[in-house]
Amino acid sequence: MLKYPLLRWIAPMLILGALLIGLGGALAQDDIPEVWVTTQRNANLRTGPGTGWDIITTLPFGTTLRATGRVFDWVQVLYTPPAAAEPIRGWLWRNLLIWTGDINSLPLDGVDPEPFIRVQSYTLTLTPDMAIYRNENFGIGARLSEPLPCTEVEFTGRLGQGEIYWLQFWCSGAYYWVSSVYFFNFELSESTGFSYFFGGNNFSYTQGDLVRALQNSGTLTVRRLNTINDIWTNLANGMVVSCAFIPAAVPQPEVSDTDLAAAPEFAAPFAALRIAIDETNAAIDLFGNACIALAAQPVIDPATISAAQAHIATAQSYLYVARQFVVPLANRDPYASGVNSP
Repeated sequence: MLKYPLLRWIAPMLILGALLIGLGGALAQDDIPEVWVTTQRNANLRTGPGTGWDIITTLPFGTTLRATGRVFDWVQVLYTPPAAAEPIRGWLWRNLLIWTGDINSLPLDGVDPEPFIRVQSYTLTLTPDMAIYRNENFGIGARLSEPLPCTEVEFTGRLGQGEIYWLQFWCSGAYYWVSSVYFFNFELSESTGFSYFFGGNNFSYTQGDLVRALQNSGTLTVRRLNTINDIWTNLANGMVVSCAFIPAAVPQPEVSDTDLAAAPEFAAPFAALRIAIDETNAAIDLFGNACIALAAQPVIDPATISAAQAHIATAQSYLYVARQFVVPLANRDPYASGVNSP
């Protein structure tokens, strides 16, 4: 188990959001990354990023708009009212949205916002030994060869989830990334490939629920499969394995036939995931049965080891198939698909 020291986080401070980064007024519309958001239920469009701001209008479920800025829990969008000649900018609560595009590249605090003060949640203290990476579309670019001129920087976004992920920050006119390993105590764990998370996306409707179920069930399956694979690998290599710990079976994902019928693109990854779970559980059952028979048979037949390894190999193959769907399904483009128009 690797441990990293917890570095200092500065206490939250009040800062003038419209002036903090200087991005809002400096960026023209053509300079803003193309990001589209779609409401997942009726959503209040507000004049500012918070429930204390006036409601401009209530947008119905399924409305798609161009995003132009962000804070941690709110997204600025471009909205054209009915019969209006010019679009206006307003703010939507992030938890009611799905999106397409690199939302972490949107300008912090938005474009030409109403003046507001917000809480700077955290700042990161950078040190010369840290590996810093440039911001690229949807993630991490090249590592910097020279140190940045900034020491105290604001944490502006996140990529990944779990115990190890990337932290985005702003310095001298650009976004950068640094690993969370420099800032948190954590236990090193293998990447599962089921993590797909830009800034924290919460969903309310079918597509988001299915993405979350695929991620959560897939991650659990990977971890349980790795555990039972280690057990059978040790037995195959002639090592002694304790029966004091037998991994629990992996439950099947809790998704309904109704949800899958409403989103048929999820049928293939969930079918692959279910097979992977069955095969993982078969390998677990073989070990459990061997432990039950331990008093009469203190050694394992090589044929049983081969059977367990065959189950594991099949599970790994189907998990690989299932995880290939996560990114395209999580990043579905509702605007390009023609479901709605802005």
